[in-house]
Amino acid sequence: MRITGKGLADLFLDTPEYNAHGTATEVLSSGVPVLTLPGGKPHSSRVAASVILSLELPELVARTHADYQNIAVRLINSKKAFESVKAKLMGVREGHKLFDRRWWAIHLEKSFDMTWDIACAGEKPMHVIAAMRPTV
Repeated sequence: MRITGKGLADLFLDTPEYNAHGTATEVLSSGVPVLTLPGGKPHSSRVAASVILSLELPELVARTHADYQNIAVRLINSKKAFESVKAKLMGVREGHKLFDRRWWAIHLEKSFDMTWDIACAGEKPMHVIAAMRPTV
């Protein structure tokens, strides 16, 4: 199930120990809410929460396992709760830089050009910043 198939689901239940990374972004871009439970210290257990919070959807970030289960059950059993979250996602999705593939491609290409210029000039490798962080 790649990008096209993700839109067929109603709700994506993320795994707590190793969160969806690019998959969470793809699922959200297809209009499917993602419910996540961030883990403790490993960065890999908090990525989906960061993505979801950047979209201002804190109601999809559980704090405990019990909270995760309760939110999932509520969204599945309450059409009103589900439709509210879905509408909020659809509203923020349009125009959000997180889903602007053209914007990301342009800036990725800029970083490639800058890296190439640095290499051709014989300079040591360095960090390249092609664009400012996207504004929401």
